[in-house]
Amino acid sequence: MNEITTTKMKQMKLYGMHNAFKTAIESGKTDHYTLDQFIAMLID
Repeated sequence: MNEITTTKMKQMKLYGMHNAFKTAIESGKTDHYTLDQFIAMLID
């Protein structure tokens, strides 16, 4: 997992986005999304 990205998300208080990112990376669900779909999922 990209620790720099997760640290920045925490610093910006994007806790929901951090949890969604961490869960998606750990579960391998990122393979089914294009980059823009993955970012949209994080924002939602």
